[in-house]
Amino acid sequence: MQNRSEIMRSEVSRRGLSLLEVLVATVVFLLAAIPIYRAISTGAAKEIDSTKLSMARKILDSFRSEIMSRSFKELSTQNSSNSEAFVQMPGGYPETIDKVLDIQKKYKDFRLFPEIRFTPGNHSVLEFRGTTKWTVADGSEHKEEIVFLVVKP
Repeated sequence: MQNRSEIMRSEVSRRGLSLLEVLVATVVFLLAAIPIYRAISTGAAKEIDSTKLSMARKILDSFRSEIMSRSFKELSTQNSSNSEAFVQMPGGYPETIDKVLDIQKKYKDFRLFPEIRFTPGNHSVLEFRGTTKWTVADGSEHKEEIVFLVVKP
């Protein structure tokens, strides 16, 4: 005859988790995991957007630095029509374009729009506008812009 402890051990060993218990545990786990996943993915998207903004500012800073390193005479030839309205610069400048292409390899959606004009009524001041455009996580287009002057010495 079996003693009481052996009977209880055999009953405990026959117990297991029912299918219902497993399903309830799975549902509870998923209810906890989904908000955590969304929080992580939202944070990652924001980090990518801020990285892209930083890249855009680097491109614009490079554009400004490259322009400022040129002579007024050389720069004025970029505005061959002597326009007082902004016109596209033919090709921007090589170093800035190279930086855009390097960034394009990683993010594939940056565009640089370099523009130039003579300040209205004054042909001794050149005004430059650089605009970068890219796509953010929600699919909309974002832009960053820089405007600066170069004065004839």
